[in-house]
Amino acid sequence: MARARGLSARSWDEVDEVQDEMEQEVEPQSSTAWWPDDTSGCPSSLAETCLVALQAGFRPESLPYLCRKIRNLLDDSLTRYVDKFKITVPQALTGTIVPDPLGILEPDEISISLSEPMEINGKKMMILKGPCLARHFRLILRNPAKQETDVRKVTIVDRPRLHQLKDVIVISVKNKDRSLASRLGGGDYDGDKAQIILEDALIKPFRNAPTDVALDVPESVKNAFRSENGSVADLLTEENRNPANFAARLSDILLLPLNVYPGEYSIFHELSVYKHGLGHPESIRLGYMFTEGLDGSKTGKSVRPDVIQVDARRYRKYGRVPWNRSRKPAKPNSDTSNEVRPAVIVRDKELKPFVMDLIRSAGEHLIRETLKKFDKRIERDPKWRLDQTTEIKKWARACRDELKPRKDHDTGEILGRLIDVTDIDRVLEVKRDTRPLDHWLQAISRATKWYINKENQGYAADLLHIYSTLAPIAAKHRTITGSRFTSLDIVTRQNALRRLSVEFAEAVSLDDLLTPMSRQELALLKASCAYSLCPRHVGVTDQFAFSVATRELCYLKAIDRPCQTISQEFIDGMSLHSGYVDDFE
Repeated sequence: MARARGLSARSWDEVDEVQDEMEQEVEPQSSTAWWPDDTSGCPSSLAETCLVALQAGFRPESLPYLCRKIRNLLDDSLTRYVDKFKITVPQALTGTIVPDPLGILEPDEISISLSEPMEINGKKMMILKGPCLARHFRLILRNPAKQETDVRKVTIVDRPRLHQLKDVIVISVKNKDRSLASRLGGGDYDGDKAQIILEDALIKPFRNAPTDVALDVPESVKNAFRSENGSVADLLTEENRNPANFAARLSDILLLPLNVYPGEYSIFHELSVYKHGLGHPESIRLGYMFTEGLDGSKTGKSVRPDVIQVDARRYRKYGRVPWNRSRKPAKPNSDTSNEVRPAVIVRDKELKPFVMDLIRSAGEHLIRETLKKFDKRIERDPKWRLDQTTEIKKWARACRDELKPRKDHDTGEILGRLIDVTDIDRVLEVKRDTRPLDHWLQAISRATKWYINKENQGYAADLLHIYSTLAPIAAKHRTITGSRFTSLDIVTRQNALRRLSVEFAEAVSLDDLLTPMSRQELALLKASCAYSLCPRHVGVTDQFAFSVATRELCYLKAIDRPCQTISQEFIDGMSLHSGYVDDFE
């Protein structure tokens, strides 16, 4: 439906239908992949997590949690850019190849006439010809170009008598041994398309294949296939003779286009080219194993099982070539945690460095240099962070001075313990934003004042109860998010964190406290307390606080300066669905 409407993804009504089905099917205890946590307000994706924290006013320079997230996001974005990098060739075109109907093109000559002008070397051209082109030679190829003969340098000429053939590539029919089309990966004139490259940087150093060895299908390839051709009438006759096996036979025929071996042979060919070179007999063989297998559904050809077995045993262990492997390998399946890492194929010593290795190395250098710039930017001018640290030290010193005269009382001991565990710099210097901590500091200061004035003596006990209840949850968070946590699939990770955030939300209720307060005030106290938990005491980082109380922590940060209130429903409406992107372009 989406394709019929010209959309690049499903439309809103289809998304709503799928969402309704998901809400009915997903168990209440399970989360949907990459869906935010409604309890804590913590997003699931890395980009949204960074956005939510930045919108609240947090900065990566003062919040290690946000700094790590942004750095990981930057690393992931750069890695995807390098992994999926495509070299753009602006001066190139694609068109259907047709034979010269007049026979006026000489061997290895082509002619192209356009219906709309194309800009080449700063000039708009309708007829591709010299001297407007820097050189008369062009490159022509037809995908999939698996052999060294599949790309050929040809001469582009202007023949006025062929100008009426618009937007096609007219090629010579005078080549002696075989047609130019057949030289391009066995092409013909039944609608095959070819690419023309006009970039001089690629054309000038190019040389045609030294021999025509790769033009002929090797005998080993011909013998590797088995052919099962027949007519529909024969198939119907077979149904009458053996109805029991007809269903299986018909299924094999219909599923032949889904055979996986052509794709595998493309990878095998890639590995052989990397190891031995494009003109090596093994590379030629594997290239033809791929191209011959592509038409298997039409020709009835399929690779013999024994041949597949031998080739698979030789090449599957390598996975992909080094340059085509991601810096961050895919996370292992939870059911197969003992997966063996693929071996690394080694290039033959007599060969020069592979060009894609050099491009890959340049991309990884770009990633390293960009991350270094980010780290240096974060390290600049930490003075304002130290000022906030000084504020906490002054607060702790003032509270302790107030408690000295009466610290022998039980409530005084409680307050002293709360001050000690909150004074992060006295235990372990942690340079981070202290604004979300202010709410907890003010609560302890208020309890100290009431204790000194002999007013509400139960408020300190309430604060200690909150701290004592949340500390074990924080320790559990550290256990859950161990070294292997990031290797789990997203739903498993989300479910573990969602259960923890629910436990955190239900940990302390209003009925457990001696001091009357609103539900919102209790939520803010718990969030600020979670933020105060020190690594030296319970072994956690600020990751825990944001996993269980992102919404409250962002609120505490935002109200530190002028801010506006916005609902989640409105935020969701600000996201433009990808299905409508094409309509606005």
